[in-house]
Amino acid sequence: MAPQEVDALFAPIELRWARGVKGEGGGGQVDGEGGRRDSGTTHQADDATPSCPNHLRVRAFIDCGASHGLVSQAFVVKHGIRMEPNTSQGACLLGDGSASVQHLGCTEPLEVWCGKETFVYAFHILQTAAYDVIFGRDIMRMCGMSVVNVPAVYPSNFIADEPRRAEEQALRERRRLTDTEPAPYESLPAYTVALEMCQAAVERNVRARAESGGAATRLPHSQFRVRHPPDTPPSYTPPYPIKHTDREFVVNELNEWLLWCQIERVPYNSHSPYNTPLLVAYTYDKDGNIKKRRLCGDFRGLNKKLIIEEFGLPLIRDLLGHLSSESLFSEIDLRQAYLQFDVHPDDRVKLRFRFDGHTYQWVRGSFGIASLSDHCQRHISLLFADIPSVRVYMDNILLATGMGRAPDSDSILAHAATVVQMLDRMTEYFLWVRPEKCHFLRPSIRTLGHLVGAEGVSLDPDKVAQVQAWPVPSTYSQLRSFLGFVAFLRGHIRHASELSAPLNRIKDPGKSKKASNAPITLTVGAQYPRTVPPYHVMAKSQRWRKALGGGDR
Repeated sequence: MAPQEVDALFAPIELRWARGVKGEGGGGQVDGEGGRRDSGTTHQADDATPSCPNHLRVRAFIDCGASHGLVSQAFVVKHGIRMEPNTSQGACLLGDGSASVQHLGCTEPLEVWCGKETFVYAFHILQTAAYDVIFGRDIMRMCGMSVVNVPAVYPSNFIADEPRRAEEQALRERRRLTDTEPAPYESLPAYTVALEMCQAAVERNVRARAESGGAATRLPHSQFRVRHPPDTPPSYTPPYPIKHTDREFVVNELNEWLLWCQIERVPYNSHSPYNTPLLVAYTYDKDGNIKKRRLCGDFRGLNKKLIIEEFGLPLIRDLLGHLSSESLFSEIDLRQAYLQFDVHPDDRVKLRFRFDGHTYQWVRGSFGIASLSDHCQRHISLLFADIPSVRVYMDNILLATGMGRAPDSDSILAHAATVVQMLDRMTEYFLWVRPEKCHFLRPSIRTLGHLVGAEGVSLDPDKVAQVQAWPVPSTYSQLRSFLGFVAFLRGHIRHASELSAPLNRIKDPGKSKKASNAPITLTVGAQYPRTVPPYHVMAKSQRWRKALGGGDR
C-alpha cells in the first residue's frame, strides 16, 4: 500500500453500522498514549450529514500522538451507536500526566471508509472529548497515512528574547564554520582542501544531531550519578518567585528542554521529597542593560549534601603554557556540554523542580550541580587521551601542532586529518559541537581570556578594553565584581596585590544584600589643629627653618 500524505489535521470518513443515526455531534482531543489534551473549546463536525439510517459522514481528527482510535460519549449517544458489552472501563491518563479521562469501553465494530481504504474498527469511548472521531496511530497505519508539513521545533520568535536570538543568528551568518578573517595560509595549495575537510566533518556532526534528536552521549559509563552519604536528609528548597516579565522566557525554555529530552514531566501521583528552585540568571552589557538570560536551577542546597567527584580542571596557566610553543591551532566548542550527559535513572528523582503547578525532573545534567564539570572533564579527556596534541578544558577542545615552525602543506593536511579524526569520534559517541564557535587552522587563537600563538601568550585585547572601559564602581557589589574580573588578569599585572589591597580592605561591608548595594563610603581620620600656643614647626631643610624664623632645629 503506497503511503498517503495528509497535510491537514482532519480526514473525511464514512461510518456504517447496523443501527439508525440522526443529527450531529461535538468532541475532544487526545494526546500521548490515548491521553486527552483539553483545548477548552468545542468543535462541531461540520461535514456530518446523515444520508441513511446506518450511514454517517464525519471529519476525523488525526492525532499521531494517540495510540488508538477514539470517539466521545456524546457522539455515541447522539447517533445511537451501541457499546460493545464486556469491554473494560477505567481511566485514560493524559499525555502530560496532569489528569485522567474516564474510559467507558469500546463501540461495536464499525465499518470505516477513508478514501480508497475500508476496514472494520471498534473505537474506544471517552467520557469527554473535543472532537467527534479521532484517528490514532493504529488507524493511520491502516489507511497508509503519514503526516507532513508539521513543525519539528517550537516557535522561537519570543518578543522578550528576540535581540539575543537575532544577534546569535547574525553571528552564524558571519561565521558559519570558521572565521571570516583572511587566513594567512591561503597561499598554500593544501589550505583550502584542509579547511573543507574540517567543515565536512562538522556538517556530519550537525546532521547526526538532527537525525538523533539531540540524543545524549554514548560514552561508556558516562551517566552522571548524584551521590550523597547514607542517612542524608533530602534537599528541599521551595520554588522561587519568577518575575512576570520572565515567565514567557521560562515557559519557552522549558518547552525547548522538553523537546530535546533534557527534562521530563513527572505525573501528579509521583511524590519526591526533593526540590530545586528555578531562577533566571542575567548577564549585562556595559550600560547595565540585560544582555542575555539563562534559566538554571539553584542547586546550592543539594550541593552541600553531595559526594563530590574529584577529578579537577587543568590549571589555565599550565594549559596555556603547553599551547604557547605551537604554531597551528584549532578549537572545537561543545554545545551545552553539561546537557549532553544523561543522569542515572535512579538519581533523577533528586533533581526535581516545580514550575506553574507542574513537576519536572532533569534527564540530563544541568548547570550548577557540583562535580558535573569534573565529570564532563574526565570523560571528554579520556576520549582524546590517545592524541597528545589535544587539550581539553570543559567544553573547549583545543588542538595545537607545529612546534613553533611555520606551517607548510604537509603539516596543514596532517593537522586537518587530526581535526577530522576528533570530530568523527565525537559524532560516533554523540558529542555535539557548536559550529559557529569552531575555529580551524589558525596561527593564533583566543581561548580562556587569552590570545595564544607562536609568539607566546598575551591577554585577549577585548578583555583589556573591557577593563579600561569599566565604569567606576559606586556600590560594594560593583566593587567586588570589578575585583573578581581583575583577579583573572592579575598574572599580567605587575604588583597586582599591592595595587588592589586598598580596595580589598573595603570590599565587604557586611553579609546583607542591602549593605552590598549601599554606596561606597570612605572614612578618613583627621583632627583639627591646636588653637592654643606654643606651636612647634619642624623643618628638615635649613632654608625653610630660617624662613620660618627658627634656629638650627
